[in-house]
Amino acid sequence: MWKNYLKITVRHLLKHKFYTFINVFGLSVGLSVCLMIFFYVQDELSYDRHHENVDQIYRVYGDLTFNESRFEGPITPYPVVQSYLDNFNEFEAGVRLKHYGEELIQYNNKTLKIDEIMRTEPSIFDVFTIPFIKGDPKTALQDETSIVLDEDHATKIFGDEDPIGKTILFENKKAYTVRGVMKNLPSNSHLEFKAMVLMVAKDNFNYRSWLSNNYYSYFKVKEGVDIEELGDRISMHSVEKMLPEIEQFLGKAAADPVLMRQSVHYSLQKLVDIHLYSHSDSEMSNNGNISYVYIFSAIAFFILLIACINYINLATARSADRAKEVGIRKVLGAARKQVIKQFLSESFLLAVIAMIFALLIVENTLPYFNTLAGKELDPSYFGNLPVFIVLIGFILFVGVLAGSYPALFLSSFVPSKVLKGSLRTGMKGGSLRSILVIGQFAISTFLIAATLIIFKQLNYIQNKELGYDREHIIILGDAHMLKDQKKSFRNELAKHSSIKSSSSSSYLPVPSWNNNTMYWPTPNADLNTGLLMDVFNIDEDYVDVLNIEIIKGRNFDRKILTDSTAIILNESAVEEMNLGENPLGKFVYTYKSPTELQPLKIIGVAKNFHYRSLHHQIGELGLRMGNYSQDIIIKTQANQLDQALEHIEKQWSATTGGLPFKYHFFDEKFNNMYKTEQQTGQLFAVLAGLSILIACLGLFGLAAFTAEQKTKEIGVRKVLGASVMQIVMMISKEFGKLVLIAFVIAAPLSWFVMNEWLTTFEFRTEINVSVLLFAGFISALIAWLTMSYHAIKAARTNPAFSLKYE
Repeated sequence: MWKNYLKITVRHLLKHKFYTFINVFGLSVGLSVCLMIFFYVQDELSYDRHHENVDQIYRVYGDLTFNESRFEGPITPYPVVQSYLDNFNEFEAGVRLKHYGEELIQYNNKTLKIDEIMRTEPSIFDVFTIPFIKGDPKTALQDETSIVLDEDHATKIFGDEDPIGKTILFENKKAYTVRGVMKNLPSNSHLEFKAMVLMVAKDNFNYRSWLSNNYYSYFKVKEGVDIEELGDRISMHSVEKMLPEIEQFLGKAAADPVLMRQSVHYSLQKLVDIHLYSHSDSEMSNNGNISYVYIFSAIAFFILLIACINYINLATARSADRAKEVGIRKVLGAARKQVIKQFLSESFLLAVIAMIFALLIVENTLPYFNTLAGKELDPSYFGNLPVFIVLIGFILFVGVLAGSYPALFLSSFVPSKVLKGSLRTGMKGGSLRSILVIGQFAISTFLIAATLIIFKQLNYIQNKELGYDREHIIILGDAHMLKDQKKSFRNELAKHSSIKSSSSSSYLPVPSWNNNTMYWPTPNADLNTGLLMDVFNIDEDYVDVLNIEIIKGRNFDRKILTDSTAIILNESAVEEMNLGENPLGKFVYTYKSPTELQPLKIIGVAKNFHYRSLHHQIGELGLRMGNYSQDIIIKTQANQLDQALEHIEKQWSATTGGLPFKYHFFDEKFNNMYKTEQQTGQLFAVLAGLSILIACLGLFGLAAFTAEQKTKEIGVRKVLGASVMQIVMMISKEFGKLVLIAFVIAAPLSWFVMNEWLTTFEFRTEINVSVLLFAGFISALIAWLTMSYHAIKAARTNPAFSLKYE
């Protein structure tokens, strides 16, 4: 029986090659999109799950509010880990992490850079699972001269040599001995470092204070602990530790401890939730977003649904071709369930063929998808049980979804009516087909509108007046390699006509992160006048290089010695502190030590500029003179970028003795803030294109079928004098109505969904009616062009052949 079903199915598919192609191609594209989105979602959901006892690992996350300023993020004080371990037996182990940054290292005559080094503690191996290739985790970080390298960097530095016990030199000439080689951290980890060195606590304010946040704190928690209740208790404990420090430098009792407890809250954030649910400015790495996981999953489903709708539409529209087959089968004694099996076997065979082609499409397009999504997906189809189950699941889903209705519809034919030729076909007899076409184009129009709005927002970001210049600026990120020659290096740069100016600073509005609490109007002010605000350490040239406007007072001047204890506030800080129309000459106060406040004289007010991403409001910012800088910021002449780069590289090589030259453009760093949005927009554009391609494939087939069904009518109309355009409009009218209804459904849905997305930006564009109308126009135009081919072909046919056809 099944052999007979298969034989008939193959014969039918080969006989109707045009419709078979449309179905197979549409289903293949839909399945390939679903597979790639599945791999994307699987990767996003797998972050940090490679650690043992992953459900017991948590990160401390702070939410602190002083006055009306708020700091929220995973950065915590240094004493947190040991204090929590000493006072709460729910914690099994804890570890601190802090970025060291990148470092140029030397071994023998070889010099190379380690991109990301992490300061940490031996207890990192008690919290995280970090497999070693060589060495012992128990002794790998035994002292401050120990270093652990990942596999890639150990190979780059030592080649085939055994790295254990070998010594490498950092750029500052400090020697480190390799005590271990770890496996490369997987790409689906929010921890991104290539080497580890020991974190050494020093006897200074930052290491002892509960009011200085600089470290990431992770814990392994015992099983069965009420995490929310534990979070409340560690918050109370943290307040108790903070209050004595506050009272110590205020010289009096601090604010109401009850109010304090409402302002300080620490929670425990599950490790596996960090990548998709945590989005502060101070994250360890660029995180994903659970919303995009849901959105892309839904889009994949709808694209596959569009492909299945094509199959249903074409199968039911062409029901007359199979009606006699069904009628004869029933007359010869076939039961309805046998007919159903026949048509389901066709849809399942088609699904299997489509899946084979889908796998070929995935294999050839996955590298491009990886580039688009910023991933490194390399799935194993049959060696990975979840993937294999998904493959089978997709085949069953498509087979059942696409085949069920046609099978039930065709098997319901009454033999007497079928053999008399009284079966209705075409669009007029297909209200379900009309609904399905509307659904297809509603989805496609929505995706087109969403893509247009995303790119409209990205264009808004690119053209938004930020309050500073970001064009024609080069950033050298290895300024520390210049040591005490930074000033002379910059002086040499200034001699070249292609260089306008330069500055040294570790803080750029792309964004940078550093905050302090400022007090005013007197050093004896209570806690309620404390403002937790961002503070950038800059030099006297920073304001001019970035063209930041000083609206009151003046910029820093290195010749004025007192400027080392001066500050420039932005407008938001002046307003929040209520410093009045003329804040110049007034003082604000910040920590100098646990027992001493330092007065800072206000010498200028900067016009507000966007030093954070446009997702956030412009906060309170202070600018101070500082000596340490990781970056050199170079402003070039607009039309002399190549000459500037050539001169900078030449001076760099001469100053550093030939060390590697590395630079970035400010624009690149700025755009990187919106990398997620850019990738989302590109993915939406591709998915919108694919969805409308699949929808138009189905429309193309239906238009061909409709033109075929109206052959006689077209011939009669032409004999009576109808023009080609009139006949084209007649055939297109039925489909045009459906596309218009689809737009009416998609427009308000697009506005609602994308308006919600735009609320994630504090500064955003508006959704104009013109954008929605343009999306509808694109959808309608593509649909009309798709239909017009067959309509024009039918209209240009000689009436003699049209009438002879019947």
